[in-house]
Amino acid sequence: MKTLKFSKAFSVIEILFTLSIILILASLLMSSLHSVHAKARQGKCINNQYQLAKALLMFAVDYEKFPTTLGYLDQRYLSPDSEDLTLEAAETTFTSVYYDNVLALKRCPEVELNNPSANSYGLNIYITNQNLTAVPNPSETVLTADSDVLYIESADQAAKRHAGGTISSFADGHVEWLRELKPITALTTPSEPVPEPESTPPPPAPTPVFSLNNGTVVLNQDASSHVTILSVPIADQGQSNWFEVYVDLLVTLPGGEQIVYNLLHNEHGVTGAMNRSQLEGFSWDSSVLEQDSRIDMRGTTKSWSKETQTTGNGKSQKSQVVWTSQINAQYDSQNNFESQVWVLKNGDVVPTIPGSWNQISINQQVAPYVQTGSDGLEHINIGDNQVIYFFELGETSPYNADGTVNSNYSINDLVVLMDVNTV
Repeated sequence: MKTLKFSKAFSVIEILFTLSIILILASLLMSSLHSVHAKARQGKCINNQYQLAKALLMFAVDYEKFPTTLGYLDQRYLSPDSEDLTLEAAETTFTSVYYDNVLALKRCPEVELNNPSANSYGLNIYITNQNLTAVPNPSETVLTADSDVLYIESADQAAKRHAGGTISSFADGHVEWLRELKPITALTTPSEPVPEPESTPPPPAPTPVFSLNNGTVVLNQDASSHVTILSVPIADQGQSNWFEVYVDLLVTLPGGEQIVYNLLHNEHGVTGAMNRSQLEGFSWDSSVLEQDSRIDMRGTTKSWSKETQTTGNGKSQKSQVVWTSQINAQYDSQNNFESQVWVLKNGDVVPTIPGSWNQISINQQVAPYVQTGSDGLEHINIGDNQVIYFFELGETSPYNADGTVNSNYSINDLVVLMDVNTV
């Protein structure tokens, strides 16, 4: 009886052991089958990309350029006798030129198994629309690769679908399984050196009519000057004193000889003695001046005031106007050019010093010759052959001895425009 029980127990253990062996063998068999299937899918993917590479290379030979996409034959590659094809006909899958089973070639079996709507292969974007001659090293240049994107621009866009690696085709037609996709870089299309077109050198820039040297106009060629007085607010009368204004042109010839032209005179031939209405708009033309002549503009005022003459007993008898002082403003080696006369050319910033007494500000006096620049500041807007002079005929410094602004400094007692014209 005991022997029988032992035999039954032994039979149960034997059955369980046998079942375990069967399960292990089944597991090994399933793993082997899975591996076989994976290998089969990998082989199918390798064949797909091998066929795609052949199609791409054949296309590049026939049309002298790689296609722009794996999906469609680009319109520009149609042969001349196909120009009348409709757009729908032109959108023929490029591989259909060579193969019938197009969709099978373009589907990675791993993608088809897991996500049928996902993308299978990416095309190296740098070979699209390129000639075969643009490929410097075909065995290292990727054509297609497992990828979730349509165009591959870098190696990290490859998809590792097969045993942890990527399958890729190359421009020499071979296909590899790679742990890491080889680098993808832009191609440089070789071209015949383009000869430099024969061209005549550009003409030299014309020499400006004059140069400005610390306020002095230096003629670069024979020329004449045309002077126009724009504003003389200091010449206003109707107060206890007023001024006579004198404007002179000092010309230094190339040999050193100096000529002074008195621009203003009255009917008696005496310089000056003109009021504001007579002065503003006054113009004057010089004769022809030689190249290398130097032109300086000078301004002078005489200050007049009414003084009362008395008799011996102290009683007032009459009043008369007498000359009290004379003030010169010019820029020469003995004077401070910056404080007495400012000479501005086209593009210079307009001074912001306001007028004193009853004078208007500078920018109002020269409003027709001012334009606001991109910097928000007002700039002189005149021709390249013109300059504008601003004279201070009274005080000669914009600052007092203690550093404060001199309220009597206006730099617009006399404003003159000069044109330098070639002859």
